[in-house]
Amino acid sequence: ARYMESTINKFNMQTTAAIRRDIWSGDEHQIRVIVRSRPLSAQEKACGDAECIELMEDICQIKLENKRFTFDAVYPFSSSQEGIYQDCIDQLVSSCFEGFNATVLAYGQTGSGKTHTMGSTGPSSVPDEDQGIIPRAIRHIFREVADRRRRPAPPDIRVSVTFLEIYNEEIRDLLDGPAA
Repeated sequence: ARYMESTINKFNMQTTAAIRRDIWSGDEHQIRVIVRSRPLSAQEKACGDAECIELMEDICQIKLENKRFTFDAVYPFSSSQEGIYQDCIDQLVSSCFEGFNATVLAYGQTGSGKTHTMGSTGPSSVPDEDQGIIPRAIRHIFREVADRRRRPAPPDIRVSVTFLEIYNEEIRDLLDGPAA
């Protein structure tokens, strides 16, 4: 795994600017941990819930109460899906065509924003600008495959995908079986 995203349950940052630094500098085989916070839901706003994480932009940290946590990058709820994709995923997908494996893992408690960031609700139900990592990566992969197949000596390209859910310590392949 070269990239992991960690989401924090119902904690939202109080800034509108994401840290935009080169998260891919250094060892190319290292795991990167990026935190993205989702916006408060309408229900949370109606209940008077407030954002409770402080973003410390200059040092890639979030502060929750008296604890600080350091990550490779931190993105607030206002970050665009396109921005997250360009900063964190685009290079991973491109590296697959150079022979590298890539894994994107969304981790967090229920309601923390994994589905929002990954975009696994189904692209037809979501406007283009709100689509997450999965539909963007699929478009990126198949655009690149089509481009490479138009070359004078097209390479043999095979695409395989795994879409797993780990819930209550059980692993389920979301692309296999009757529920797929």
